[in-house]
Amino acid sequence: MMMKGNYRSNTACATRINVVKNFLYFCVLCIWASAVRGQSDDFIVGNITIRGNQSLAEEDIRQVLRLQESHLFSRTDFDRRILKLDGIIIKNYYIARGYLSVAVTDSFAVRDDNKVDLFFRIDEGPQTIIRSIKFDGNTVVTDRQLLKLLRLKEGDPYNLIGLNANMNLVENEFNRHGKLFSRIEVYESKADSIDILFRIDEGPDVYISDYSISGNQDISTSYIVRELKFNPGDPYRQDKIDESEKRIIETGLFSFVKINPQSQAENDTTVHLKIELRKFQPREVTSEGGFYPFQFNEATEPTPSVGGNFEWRNRNIFGTTRRFSINTEANLPTDALLRRFEYLRYSVTATLSSQWFFNMRLPTSISGYYVTYTDLNLTGSDARTQKYGVAINYRYRINIQSYLRAGIQWEQFLLPELAATTEIQKRTVNLDLKIDGTDLPINPSRGNVFTFNLTSAGWILGGNREFLKMDFGISTYNRFFFNSVLAGRVKYGFIYGWDDNYTDPQYDKFYLGGSTTLRGWERFHLQEVDGEPFGQPFRLLTNWELRYPLPLNFGLVSFIDGGSLADSFEDLSQSRLFWNYGMGMVYHSPLGPIRLDYAIQADDPGNRLLVFSVLYAF
Repeated sequence: MMMKGNYRSNTACATRINVVKNFLYFCVLCIWASAVRGQSDDFIVGNITIRGNQSLAEEDIRQVLRLQESHLFSRTDFDRRILKLDGIIIKNYYIARGYLSVAVTDSFAVRDDNKVDLFFRIDEGPQTIIRSIKFDGNTVVTDRQLLKLLRLKEGDPYNLIGLNANMNLVENEFNRHGKLFSRIEVYESKADSIDILFRIDEGPDVYISDYSISGNQDISTSYIVRELKFNPGDPYRQDKIDESEKRIIETGLFSFVKINPQSQAENDTTVHLKIELRKFQPREVTSEGGFYPFQFNEATEPTPSVGGNFEWRNRNIFGTTRRFSINTEANLPTDALLRRFEYLRYSVTATLSSQWFFNMRLPTSISGYYVTYTDLNLTGSDARTQKYGVAINYRYRINIQSYLRAGIQWEQFLLPELAATTEIQKRTVNLDLKIDGTDLPINPSRGNVFTFNLTSAGWILGGNREFLKMDFGISTYNRFFFNSVLAGRVKYGFIYGWDDNYTDPQYDKFYLGGSTTLRGWERFHLQEVDGEPFGQPFRLLTNWELRYPLPLNFGLVSFIDGGSLADSFEDLSQSRLFWNYGMGMVYHSPLGPIRLDYAIQADDPGNRLLVFSVLYAF
C-alpha cells in the first residue's frame, strides 16, 4: 500500500468512532415502574448476545457498545441505526488490535414484552503482527521520535486505525521544524506479519513572507504585533506560532486566536500568515457559583466550601490591553453548613492587570482587597476578623494546569480580641509553583502533580511578622483494576524563625485534621490546647485513596491518612505518624464531587467521625 501527501489510507479501514456513554435514569422504583408502563409501545433493548469472539473478551466488547441491556434502573431504547453503528464499532475495535479482515454481522429479534434482543456474529480472521518498521528520508525528526508519535512497535498487533490518527502528529512534528510541504509514503507487505516502510520527503525549508491581522476591531494592531514571536523573513517554526497564539490569548481581549499559514503561488518556500481574531465584549458582568476551596493562605490546606461571586470587568481600559475588575465573593465552609450563616466569608477585590509593564512583558496584577470572616476554629467566638491589603503578583502560565506565581503582599489584620496597638501587619514575598501533569483538573485518573510554596515575611520588608515558610507536595494518580484510581499524596512543610508570641490569625502555622488532611479528627484539631486547635512549625502529611466508580455518577472511596506535627525537625523525625482509615461515598455532581467520609482513628477505633465535604481531599 502507498500513501502520498497528507496521509490517507487506500485500504477499507473504518472511521474512528467515539464511544458514547449511555444515559441512566435513577428514580424511586415505583415511579420508574409507572413510567415504563406509560411507554409500553416503545421498544427497549433486551438481551445482547455476542458469538464468534475467540481472541477478545466479551466483557470488553460489551463496554464499547452504545446499546446496552436494559435493567431495573437503566433503560436503553432500541434504535436500528445505532445497532448498525455498534456493528461498525466492534469492527473498528478488532481492526485496532490487528484483525484487519474481521467481519461483523448484526441482527435483532422482537419479543412479546416489547424488548428487542440483539445478536452480533464475529468472524475474527487472522491477527496481523508488525515484523519490521523502517524510515527513509527523515533528517529533522529521528526514527525514535517517529516511533513514539506513531505508537508503533515491532512485535505488536498492527493498529491501522491508530496509525491513521497518529499520522497527524507526525505531520505536526515536521511542521514544527518548518517542513510544511513534507510528503510521507507508506509501503506495506501484508501477510500474517507485516513489514512497514515510511519513505519521507521532508521538502524545502519554509520562510515567513509577511502576515495580516483581522478581527481586532478597535484594538490597535501594535498590541497584537508585540505578542508575536516571529518576523517576516524568519524560518517558519510551529512552536513560535503556538507561542504567539498563547500570548495573544493571554491578553484577555480575544476569545479566539488562530494563525494559519497560506502558501504563495509564485514561491512554494514562503508562506503568508493570516492572524484571525475574535474579540470579547470589552465590558461585562459575570456571576459564578459552585464549590470553592476556602483558603486563608496559599501554603495551607484549603477548606472546601460552597460559594459564589459577582464580577464587573473591563478588558480594554482606554483602548489598551490593561484590564480592571471588581469582584465580590462569599464562601461558606461545608463544615458550617448546619450552623448559622454568620460564618460566611466575604471579600471584595479590585484588580488592575496587564501582560506588559514598563515596555516589558511581565504578566502582572495589582490588587486591593478586603476580607471579613468568623474564625470558628481558633478564636472560640463569633467575633469577626477583618483584614485588608495590597498584592502585586506576577504569574507565568506553563500550561493549562501549571503555573509559576511570584508576588509581594502587604496585609493588615483587625482582630476583635486584640487592642488596636497590637494589630498584625504582614509584609511578605510569595512564590508558588505548580507542575500539573494529570489528565483532568477535578477528578484526575493518571499523572502527577508537584507543588512548592514559599512565604518570606518581614526581613527587609518590615512589618511585625518575621519568618520563612516552605511547603513541598507531590501527588500521584494511577489507573487500577476495574477503572478504579489509586491516588496518593505526600506533603512536607516547615517554618523557620517563628516566634511563639505571634498570634496566628491566618493559619500561618501548620494544622492537621479535617476533610482535606486527617479525616479522623475535627478540622485543625490533631493537636489542641484547652480544646482549641494548636499549630506547629513542622508538618508531615500523607494520604492514599482507592476510588471506585459506581453507576449513576456515584463512587466509593477507601482511604488512609497519616500525619504528624512538631516544633522542630528533630521532633518531627522522631515522632510517629497519627493514622486514620475509612470509607466514603462520592456523588459526581455537575458542580464537582460531593462526598461523605466515615473515618476511624487507628490508635483509638472508638473515635470515629462522619465528614461531609465537597471536592476530593486532593
